[in-house]
Amino acid sequence: MQRTDLVVAPAVPARPKDVCQAGRQRGVLVVSRLSHHAIPPQSGRRPAWWQPDWLIEQGLNRDAPPVYVHIGGCHMAGKRSKGAPRGAAMRALTEGVAACPHCRPDSELGFLDG
Repeated sequence: MQRTDLVVAPAVPARPKDVCQAGRQRGVLVVSRLSHHAIPPQSGRRPAWWQPDWLIEQGLNRDAPPVYVHIGGCHMAGKRSKGAPRGAAMRALTEGVAACPHCRPDSELGFLDG
């Protein structure tokens, strides 16, 4: 009985369809339900679906102070938002940067002003 959890593929497949056709040519069972997203990234970059835990939204120019702190994935985060570690998000809140009123990162961080 053949195992269905193994994937036989060329060294660098261009598309999942190429993996299946290469397997058929050699007479090997290839699982076609796996997509190219199942292959781990080789370049060391983060996958496209990765998002940071905290975001700090910058002002309109590079000299302007930050505007908001967001939870990663907040729908109100603008294009000027950059990923930040937990400590940087907490520091920004203590320095007076406003918390996003939609995602409420201050509640998630346990930050109590006053």
